[in-house]
Order: sequence, then structure tokens, then C-alpha cells
Amino acid sequence: MVIGGPMNPPRVAPDLKPLPSSLRVALHPLAEASPHRLRIMTDPTSDGIINMEIIASLRELGGDDDPGLVVELIDLYLQDAPERIREIQEAIAGEDFDLLERAAHTLKSSSANIGALGLSSMCAELEGLARTKDITDVTAHGQSSAQTYADVEKALTAIKG
Repeated sequence: MVIGGPMNPPRVAPDLKPLPSSLRVALHPLAEASPHRLRIMTDPTSDGIINMEIIASLRELGGDDDPGLVVELIDLYLQDAPERIREIQEAIAGEDFDLLERAAHTLKSSSANIGALGLSSMCAELEGLARTKDITDVTAHGQSSAQTYADVEKALTAIKG
């Protein structure tokens, strides 16, 4: 695996295994604001919106005993996430930074658990921005997260079948 950033030249970490060739690197949706942020996705079905290795792990977790576990988890996520997006938008409109921090934190965690790592990362940024109470940056990030959620919803619906 290559490690590097804007201030550090890339180097290979000696203790990490190389990434499989099936992985592709996609720029984070906020790359213009944070060009050093990359995310690694394996996903031929939904354009890198969902990390398919996480979906595969969820399928393995259910195993033969509960093959519908991944569908159930996706359904739970799709039921809860729109409420978190609504809370984020409401918090931004009302400049309620405490609500924004809580909603972004909740959506960050659930998105990571279901494989929506890009959305999770965006929510982490929103959570941090809520602490700074800078409404200008928060508004732009909030709009991006709502648009990204729409892509996540479509991808997860396709994965469910």
C-alpha cells in the first residue's frame, strides 16, 4: 500500500499487504476542497458508491443460517438514513450545530457499517465543521451529503436486488 499526502512523498508501508488489483481508487466527492482525500472502493455494480468488500463481509456474517441478513441491514439503513439527512438539513437551516453534530455522527457510523464510505467521510467532515460553527462551510457540505445519499440509496437498492 502506498502512503503519502500533499506534504509527504509516497512510500510503501512495510507492514501492509499490497492491495488486490480489483480495487480501484476514486476521488472523494469533495476532492476540490480536500485533494489529499482518497477512498478505495471495490464496486462494479454501483460506481464505487458502496464498498463491496463490506457488503461481502455482511453476507458472510449472515452465512447459510441467515442469507437475508445483508438485505435486512440495507433495509434498516434505508429506513433510518433519510431521517438523519433531514436532521442535517434542518440543523443547517436553523444553525443548530448540536443537532448537526449528532445527526452527522450517527449517519457517519451507519454509512460506514453498510459500506457507504464516501458518505461516511463526508459526514465526518460535517461533524467536525459543526464543532467550528461555520455555517458557510457547513451548508456546502450538507448539500453534498444529501446528493451523495441519493446515490447511496440507488446503489443499495440495486445491491438488494
